[in-house]
Amino acid sequence: MSIHNFVYPSRFKMSLYFDCIVDSPHTSAINTHIAWHAQSACLAVAAYSEEKGGTVNVYTGEGKLCEEVEIPPHPTAQVTSLVWHPSKRVMAVGWESGELFLWNDHEHELREIQSLHRAPIAVLQFSAAGTRLVSADASGATVGWRVDNSGDLQTVFTHELKDPLVQVVYRVNTAADKTLPALDINGLARAAVSGDERALDIFSSWRPRTGHKHLSMMGTAKDNLNFFLGSSTGVLYHVNESGSCVEVLQADGGIKRLLHHGARNLLVVITESLVLGQFSVAVDGSVTEINRVKLSGRTNDIQVTWAGAGLLAVSTGDNSVRLWNLDSGDNYVLSLRGPSYRDQEFVMCLSYSANKSVLGISTEFVGCEHSP
Repeated sequence: MSIHNFVYPSRFKMSLYFDCIVDSPHTSAINTHIAWHAQSACLAVAAYSEEKGGTVNVYTGEGKLCEEVEIPPHPTAQVTSLVWHPSKRVMAVGWESGELFLWNDHEHELREIQSLHRAPIAVLQFSAAGTRLVSADASGATVGWRVDNSGDLQTVFTHELKDPLVQVVYRVNTAADKTLPALDINGLARAAVSGDERALDIFSSWRPRTGHKHLSMMGTAKDNLNFFLGSSTGVLYHVNESGSCVEVLQADGGIKRLLHHGARNLLVVITESLVLGQFSVAVDGSVTEINRVKLSGRTNDIQVTWAGAGLLAVSTGDNSVRLWNLDSGDNYVLSLRGPSYRDQEFVMCLSYSANKSVLGISTEFVGCEHSP
């Protein structure tokens, strides 16, 4: 597996790429999922082999194994979803058996979360501020979880959509979403006492840094808990923060990937037929198509992630990653060639760390080894 650092010098409009190989303990395993922590230099890698079963390992930004993170392997199942909390060192792991686990690195504790999931958990995603987690499985069961300050989960809503769910994306706050009144400490305290959960979270985590009695809490944007769900039948759902679910689109094919471009309030939808569509999003979650393009690739098993503001990293199962700027239309190719790669080594999954400007690329060799 390879990690590429993206460096954007301020004086030059260019990108530099550096390569670093992750020191994996399971050479025969196939890497199925990777996930960067948004703030810490932690890369989680899920893999599967007949010998070990399903495994999850955590690595440093330099590719070294974090041996203190001990997550027992699953003998019969593989990981189907993997996500870090945006600020805490807490990781949610979903398995094809329907089991949901939470790893708390602060306490070095692994806990199983009791839920209604009995099918492979295909969807796991925290909201931008980490106050909400959504999980969904291949049978259509969907659960919204409230995340408290310690990382514990409480059920907020459940749905049985009877539709195989495969993708989720939270709506990113736009300028209109961030227009919130300033709050002083007294106001927060009164709101917390009256039962306002958001005020309680802010107030309990706040620590005074000055002697001012009325310190303004300007810039504290409300966590956007509205999200989109995509299914393998091509249905796009919008779910608001209270859990109300509405169908907003029927795509031409199964949905493979969903992304939200917060700066322009655009929803990016990629289908199994490798059609990429851009949709404007209304306040109520309804969508309107702006344009669409047809992607090409070796297979329809597409991997897509943001790799910067408005910059998409796209791989369609070959040995390259295309970087596409949705704002300017510019695109260029990162080719995985050279002494670190073999001819039949193809991209399996992508994950981007905005904090470190690092794109993680997991590859698999599909050719035959030749003895000298």
